[in-house]
Amino acid sequence: RTPQSASATTGFSIATQNAAGAVIDQDTDVDGPTLIPGVLKAASVTPSSLVAGATVNMAVSLTLRNPVAADGVIQVQLPSGFTLPSSVSITGAGGAVTGE
Repeated sequence: RTPQSASATTGFSIATQNAAGAVIDQDTDVDGPTLIPGVLKAASVTPSSLVAGATVNMAVSLTLRNPVAADGVIQVQLPSGFTLPSSVSITGAGGAVTGE
């Protein structure tokens, strides 16, 4: 399994050996690939009303492939035309959730 975050990978080691296990050639500092972020599964945003101009609650649902770090962030960006009140309440299931 690869690491659970997108990042450059380093520290690989590659060696060739003879039948007795003696090293013939080696490189102990091989750069690996850059891992890319995974795709969220079953992501959706559903407003509590579809009426234009209505004040609504937004339900955001997603399935993560990897855990969110303790200091991690889940960012939801609203398209133009949507506005947020000065105080936003965020609730969640399965863990601590805070809002700004």
